[in-house]
Amino acid sequence: MRVKLMVAVAFAGAAQLALAPAVRADTWTVMIYMASDNDLERFAPPNVEEMARVSGANLTVVMQADRFGAHDATPFLGADVYQGVRRYEIDTAGATLVEDLGTVDMTDPATISDFEAWAFATYPADHYALVMWDHGGAWQGANQDENGGRAITPASDLVAGIAGGMPVDVYFDVIGFDECLMANFEVVQALAPLTTVIVASEELEAGSGWDYEPFLRSIVDDPLVTAEVVGAAIADGFALKQQAAGDPTYTLSV
Repeated sequence: MRVKLMVAVAFAGAAQLALAPAVRADTWTVMIYMASDNDLERFAPPNVEEMARVSGANLTVVMQADRFGAHDATPFLGADVYQGVRRYEIDTAGATLVEDLGTVDMTDPATISDFEAWAFATYPADHYALVMWDHGGAWQGANQDENGGRAITPASDLVAGIAGGMPVDVYFDVIGFDECLMANFEVVQALAPLTTVIVASEELEAGSGWDYEPFLRSIVDDPLVTAEVVGAAIADGFALKQQAAGDPTYTLSV
């Protein structure tokens, strides 16, 4: 789970990566799958605020977020407090409600697939990133839903859900886990055919999670940005966030 960190520094920065040749990346759609119907709920609104600090003609950020309010009743920017699953567009105008799905099991692979299929069809782009936001448990899986779902999504269901929502001949440039323990061999091996870059932590991750502003800004600021550079921006932003919080130990891999 994403809890207090107890591990050594080991993150990949832009200078440490062997970058691929730049290819044109005119537009990006970033999909955030936020399973926050659990004790991490209080960290969701601050992360949404970070996302909302960036807008650009070449960037669309869409989020499917599950909430209950039992652990935190702070609303998202521009949105009311709610129970259930909603879809939002996130930009500097705030969180714009697109669809209210009611009570949906966020641990069901079909729910993951449906979100992705909707995002691919509704927000087509040249490049795509998917971020899983919640608890993580390595080969055991990730994402939990305290109301209407399971205590964890098995890794096999997680991979099946991600793969099931992808159109033929389309794959992700980046798949990231803002979750603990997901940079393990089994998960990476299973996801390797689906993406160019994987971002995840091999150890525990702070509940406050990533800083979403730097990596979204890396897309907006450079129309030629590569998946590798976006991944490095996630890691660098996370490192700076943890340092600012006084955490001397953290890990994130690209």
